[in-house]
Amino acid sequence: MVIDDKSGEGPVLEGYTILVVDDEPDALAHIASILEDNGAITLHASDGYEAIELARKEKPDLMTLDLSMPGKSGVDVFVEVREIPS
Repeated sequence: MVIDDKSGEGPVLEGYTILVVDDEPDALAHIASILEDNGAITLHASDGYEAIELARKEKPDLMTLDLSMPGKSGVDVFVEVREIPS
């Protein structure tokens, strides 16, 4: 699925790094594929702990979070990542 930004100036997400977090491999791959098709660079994490580590290291522009992961939920990740200095 490609998002049409109507400007004709290239992919709508070009230049953005997006951290995709999901414990379901198929869901993670599908979401990442859509984002990449629209120009984004994606980082992948399969659990909340990995997501927090990647967020600290890579400082993504945006994250997609699975809310109901075992261990650390997407909500837990969101709360922790908000505390990371930019």
